[in-house]
Amino acid sequence: SRQRLIRVFQMKPTAIRSSKTMHVAFCADNNFVIPMATAARSLLENIDVRYQTYLYLLSDGISERNKQKINQSLDFNRTTITWYEVKDALDQNNFRNLPTRLPKVAFGRLLLPSVIPKDIDWVLYLDCDLIVVDDVSKMFEEFKSTAHPISAAPNLGPSLFQDALHLRHVKA
Repeated sequence: SRQRLIRVFQMKPTAIRSSKTMHVAFCADNNFVIPMATAARSLLENIDVRYQTYLYLLSDGISERNKQKINQSLDFNRTTITWYEVKDALDQNNFRNLPTRLPKVAFGRLLLPSVIPKDIDWVLYLDCDLIVVDDVSKMFEEFKSTAHPISAAPNLGPSLFQDALHLRHVKA
């Protein structure tokens, strides 16, 4: 059952002064703790101060020490952090047996509907290998106003960096 496969640990804010809420999820294992913490911190540093942010951090065996470090690095005045240990759920769903080079934790986002509280209608899932450089609250509100249950952005990584450096791939 869901209770057995997913363990929950929650850190609540010391004071809630926000009138709006945003729910954001990340997935990581111990190999991606620093990128996840960096992405979450950059999100919180750039979000509209009127938002109370709920972070859902899905863990595939992240150590308690690393969880404590992340908890200490984030602002609890406007943030509630809920950790979900999904290692057993990922193993049971055979994500590690898929023919891919991706780690099984990359499939953690597929567990979000069964992990997050049922009264939450909208969750913004962010990959850990990004830095938020602007307020995403406008995008989140626009996302909520659509009828699409899933939205995605193209991966601009390699071409964006190549263009920025004026490098062009030339076929011989």
